[in-house]
Parts: sequence; C-alpha cells; structure tokens
Amino acid sequence: MTPDLESLYPRIGQRLLDVAGEPFARGYARVEMGDDFGSVGLFIDRGDGGFAYLTDDDGDLFELFAALRERCVAAGLGAWSTATFALQGSGQFSIEFGHDDISDLGQGPQRRAAWVRRVLGAEAQVRWAN
Repeated sequence: MTPDLESLYPRIGQRLLDVAGEPFARGYARVEMGDDFGSVGLFIDRGDGGFAYLTDDDGDLFELFAALRERCVAAGLGAWSTATFALQGSGQFSIEFGHDDISDLGQGPQRRAAWVRRVLGAEAQVRWAN
C-alpha cells in the first residue's frame, strides 16, 4: 500500500465512528462499488448480541470508498468491487477487498445475506434500519 492510500483508512474509520454515534464493540462497513454505482452499509455491534444496520445518509463514506477505489486503480492495484472495512472499538481496523461480479443489481440482497453469514456469522441478529 502507498501512503496516499493509507491516509484514507483513518478517515474511513472516523466517519464510521461518527455515523455509529455511540460506543461499540466492533463495526463493519460493507461496500459494493462499480465504475458508476455502489453502496455502503454499516453493521454495528454495540455488545448486546446483535448488529444495528446503519447507512451514511450524507454519503461521506461512499465518497471516501470511491476515492480509495480510484487511488487503488491509480497505484496499479486494480479496481476492486467489494470491500469489508472492520473496526474494533479499540480503534484497530482491517480491510479486505474482493473482485466479485456485482453487475446484477437484482442480486444485491442475496450478496448481502451471504456477506452477513460469512462475516457476522450464520446466527447473527441484524436490526435493519426502518
């Protein structure tokens, strides 16, 4: 990774903290992004045995991930289509990129359900936003 890319990670983490709004045990940003479309959803574990699903209504997280994707391309790392940004309450974070085919937007709910099973666990209880 380059310093230009790495400079975005703390900004992404801070925005996740800002959207979550209160202390949490761990949080995840699930990203799907193409050249002209994308989505970001947050899953926040407040230590109560479930995950709250949140969205960043301001779009700031989307813009940060779009910038990250652009910088990955500019650095010769290629364009990823999925990302999982994990942030622990302690401030420790990790990011995982994927290159899955996300062109079928109608399959988005199925991809999200598969992500929940893989990352949060098959028994994860998600409280979806209204």
